[in-house]
Amino acid sequence: MDRRFVSILLGIILILAATNSVDAADLTFPINTIKLEISGKTSGIYPRAERTTIMPLGRGKSSDIECEGISDDAGVLMCLVKSCNVNDPLRNIYQVNFKSPTEFGVVSPAIINIRKCNVTPIPVIAGFMQRVLIAALIKSDQKFIFGKSSSITLAKLAEGVSDVEYSERLNTILRQPLGTFRAQKMRRIVQDASITSLRANDRDTAAVYKRLTTAHANVVFKFSADNIGVDGVKLASPGEMSTLNKNLAVVLQAPRDDGEPIGNFTKVLRNLGAAINQGVLANTELLLIENMAMETKHTM
Repeated sequence: MDRRFVSILLGIILILAATNSVDAADLTFPINTIKLEISGKTSGIYPRAERTTIMPLGRGKSSDIECEGISDDAGVLMCLVKSCNVNDPLRNIYQVNFKSPTEFGVVSPAIINIRKCNVTPIPVIAGFMQRVLIAALIKSDQKFIFGKSSSITLAKLAEGVSDVEYSERLNTILRQPLGTFRAQKMRRIVQDASITSLRANDRDTAAVYKRLTTAHANVVFKFSADNIGVDGVKLASPGEMSTLNKNLAVVLQAPRDDGEPIGNFTKVLRNLGAAINQGVLANTELLLIENMAMETKHTM
């Protein structure tokens, strides 16, 4: 074979290889660590925020992204994508977590979307709020959902609140500022109440909280589906596990391209189906559903 032809051919291959990958130095992006008010509006920067873990949501590996360990005095923490293939049609989603400081708690971890080597949003935001504001916000939400103050015992919190009422009120909170964070806090309150009831051998009350936990999962799941335009997810009986199973089937069967947010979760959604069939929603499944809601919220 002619050496000149071989040289030209190798040159073409190298050019093609260059167009199919991106230098990691070009894939740096900032995470801005900011202070938030209850309204969700920015009230300033939060410097020296300590980054802890990087967690892929759906597919991907934590090693795909590398970030500095702490934000600077301007509240900026730099990250980079270590490798990327521009021809990959799938979207990778990652959550960068931060250590909760003494004065401020983490309200919104940084959610990073990468598709064909494009990072969005830019800049990525991680939100922090004073603990006194978080406490006031959660207390207000508890009053709204249960009609009772935080002074009442957890075992009696759900008295007179049906799964339908819980789902309607939680749906309202989800669509307000910081809604996904507030919903997660409410789920933890419900779970704590359920555990308290079981320890007190009050199985009737524990059964009530199990229905509310299932309603919680249904509402947050529908929120994610609504955000990407999947129709047919219903909440006729939000406290029933069968409702969640039907809604899961609707989402899995909905036509989509691989770039859509929930499409990224297809494999783990099937694992969710296995848990539903066993009749138990543990923290793993509830966190999956909440992560989906958090991710779709950032891609609306």
